[in-house]
Amino acid sequence: MASSAAGSNAFSYDVFLSFRGEDTRHSFTDHLYNRLQSAGIRTFRDDNDINRGKELKPEIEAAIKLSRADVRNQKGSFAIEVKRSYRWTDENVNKWKTALKQVADLAGLELSGNPETSFMEEIVDTIYNNLEQKEVHLPLNIIGMTTRYKEINSWLHGSNLQFLLIYGIGGSGKTTLAKYIYNSNWKSFEYVSFVEDIGRRCKGPNDLIQLQSQLLKVVLGGKKRKIPGVSRGTCMIEEALETKRTLIVLDDIAERSQLVALLGTSKINAQSKIIITTREVYADKWFDFPYWRCWKYKMRLLNDDESSKLLSRHAFGSRIPMPGFKGLVEKAIQYCEGNPLALEVLGSCFSQNNTIQYWESQLKLLKNDMHSGIQGVLQRSYTSLPYNSDKELFLHIACFFVGKDIDYVVKILEPDYLATSGIKTLISRCLIYVSSNKVLLMHRLVQEMGKNIVRQESTKCPEERSRVWLSSDSYMILSKAEGSKNVEGLALDMRMLMKKKFPFKVLWSLKILNLKDSHNLSVIRNTFNIPRLETLIVWNCYSLVNVCEHLGDLSHLQLLNMTGCKKLFTRISVLAAASTSAGVSKQPTFSFPHSLDQLFLKDCELEWETYLGHMKWLEEYQYHEVCLVGDDELTIGRSRLIQMLYEFDITSTSLPDIKDPNMTPEYISKSTSLSFDIPSCPINKRLKGINVTFKYALSGEYWAWFCKINTTNGVDLMYNPKVFGKPESGELCIWLSYWPIGNALNNGDTVNVSIVGLSGLEVHECGVSLVYSDQETLENNMEWEEVLGKYLYEFELSTGAYYLCRRDFFEQMEVGRLTPDWFRNLVGDTINSTEVRGWRKTGRPKQVNHPSFTELKTVRCIIRGPQLEDIYNIAEMSKSSLGYKTVASTSSLLEGGMKSGTKSDPYLHVSLIFFNKKASGYTV
Repeated sequence: MASSAAGSNAFSYDVFLSFRGEDTRHSFTDHLYNRLQSAGIRTFRDDNDINRGKELKPEIEAAIKLSRADVRNQKGSFAIEVKRSYRWTDENVNKWKTALKQVADLAGLELSGNPETSFMEEIVDTIYNNLEQKEVHLPLNIIGMTTRYKEINSWLHGSNLQFLLIYGIGGSGKTTLAKYIYNSNWKSFEYVSFVEDIGRRCKGPNDLIQLQSQLLKVVLGGKKRKIPGVSRGTCMIEEALETKRTLIVLDDIAERSQLVALLGTSKINAQSKIIITTREVYADKWFDFPYWRCWKYKMRLLNDDESSKLLSRHAFGSRIPMPGFKGLVEKAIQYCEGNPLALEVLGSCFSQNNTIQYWESQLKLLKNDMHSGIQGVLQRSYTSLPYNSDKELFLHIACFFVGKDIDYVVKILEPDYLATSGIKTLISRCLIYVSSNKVLLMHRLVQEMGKNIVRQESTKCPEERSRVWLSSDSYMILSKAEGSKNVEGLALDMRMLMKKKFPFKVLWSLKILNLKDSHNLSVIRNTFNIPRLETLIVWNCYSLVNVCEHLGDLSHLQLLNMTGCKKLFTRISVLAAASTSAGVSKQPTFSFPHSLDQLFLKDCELEWETYLGHMKWLEEYQYHEVCLVGDDELTIGRSRLIQMLYEFDITSTSLPDIKDPNMTPEYISKSTSLSFDIPSCPINKRLKGINVTFKYALSGEYWAWFCKINTTNGVDLMYNPKVFGKPESGELCIWLSYWPIGNALNNGDTVNVSIVGLSGLEVHECGVSLVYSDQETLENNMEWEEVLGKYLYEFELSTGAYYLCRRDFFEQMEVGRLTPDWFRNLVGDTINSTEVRGWRKTGRPKQVNHPSFTELKTVRCIIRGPQLEDIYNIAEMSKSSLGYKTVASTSSLLEGGMKSGTKSDPYLHVSLIFFNKKASGYTV
């Protein structure tokens, strides 16, 4: 580059245009000069005659000294003829010859009969590529880059890892750090390239080809190559990267395919360094190629001191706040939470009027809106989400669930928003993250970005938005019944009801009602006004004495928590009225709906006999322990104390090999099966069902078995429990079960019972006992009489048999755990195995033979109270809240939990009852 100075004005030249003779001055040279100028190349030429033998003008001399002289050879005017002069020493002449020889080795360009226009274009391109500035622009007033650069210095100079992956949320400084590294190190590499903003530039079909051309041109030293397609372009880049020592930055890669298209998958020069910036947390999985190794760096946000300096530089032009602004600066820093982009945007905005009143006004505005410069950058991550359900899930979490337990969030949002997979997607896009104690967290600006998306749905009318998170807005909507069909979520702080009267209308959309710790609540009335309620919590409502009789009509109710409602259960009997000492029968004021999956009744005044019935004797063995195996969802981390499983209306438990008269069957066999005939019922007795027991040992590492019951009266059941006991080595275990099939058994019916071991089960004995109840007991009048099979239609096979199993055993067959003939051994040749292939927890796979109708989406309305999410932390509930003072049970929430907008499925209920040393009652 040539530089020149005229007076006090300094300027520079990129090229010194050397020519001789008038024949080119006004033709080729003039055209070339114009082409260079048009290309933005500063070119020096002298338009005035230069008298030979006279000293060159100072401008020309300065330009020549700092310009590259394009010397072709030492002939003609460049021939060195030694003259007698103090300059023409042997040493100087030898230096000149050496220099000219080196210049002669440089490749040149020849016209060679080609069109002058093409020749000029080639000259301009060559000069442009040789003069191109390698640095990229860095913003002014950057803060914190030096310390972050030091953190990755080892990767640059001491690591054999070729790739550096910088990831983080939008505006966190990823691109700025990449530019800082690039500008500090480009001189150490043969070829360098910085490809910016790839995510936004890759929209059309030819965009990748353009990016490939940009990258390939640099790697090939400025040579243009025509790329016919993306695949060919990738191969051309791979060939170049294998031999060239390069420093490359690929900024804002959005997906793996972009990375592969721009770099290929082959071996890269060992001395090359490639930097990738992205918003993808798991982008390190993109580098699973044999020759690629990556170092992952999470972009660290600014601390408070760095934030203050950056904000102050943009707002005040100094590193410290102006007097009187320190508190306002701290508020702005708190809002930005270390995001450099937000600090720069707000600092520049505040600088327009550095008065306290203006700052206060702007900070107040941020409570209800977000600066478009921040919103636009952050929203790109939201916009790039692959599915609409992911976007809806993000908005729901941003508005309602930040700071909540992840398991609690999944239980509530899985049915409507597929939260299990969606949360993983949001984590991968840096939109949310999970703390060490499993709490969902979100950067404040990301949360505000989500809320602002919802605000834009209706800036003036909250009732027209899809989500309402402010209690004041929620109270207005609920009390006036003004909510539109757009509302998908609503939150209300229950403490507001302590100060205001709440005239509820019919709330068709209400799904969750939490009245926990409402100590003055004495009566619950008119539950028919909340017909779609799924969760009702009256935890610690110790003044509650009466519940509306319509509670049993809530057909969607799945979880009912009445923990600590002592007065309520002192006053009534829950499932059946108990006779008083005066012989007066007292009927319950309410019943429980069949849809219940979970019922928590800890610290309630209940008796064992009310629930355990004929199994009351089990209380004696509450200290015994048995290891449970089967479904990992129910067994991992589970207590070893004796527990009871309630599934398909069948109650079962596993016991050590105890000797108890209650365990002596009426009908017994030393084999795996037995048969008997139903005798006549004793006077004033009614046959409720049968107890099935068998003693067994286990071998190997995988166990599978079924208990089968069939009768001459058409009963045909085969049952595989989700969990059962595992005996210690060399010992036996007892499986005890109760089947409420008395209504289907008649005098003289033949009953066949068998235990079919598919893998690892050794049966030592099996037996059956008949279970009777008094004809006059109130169990006979219960609204939900014990009857097996009422809700099992989706588990019925074509033969009329019921396949009560929630496992797909064909998967176990495919991995060699079961033999191919296992199904024939279980059912014989009467049933085709295709009926149960793909069998899951909810019965046979659904066959859709008709067009689907658009489902009317119901509103998920959330009324928030203190620690609502605690009830969903089932693992903790089972060990602490429901553990050591009571016997507790949980049900289908353990296996996937709450369903929304679907018909309740009582046959899916799974209950585990925990016996404990300090048990004084139990909870279902």
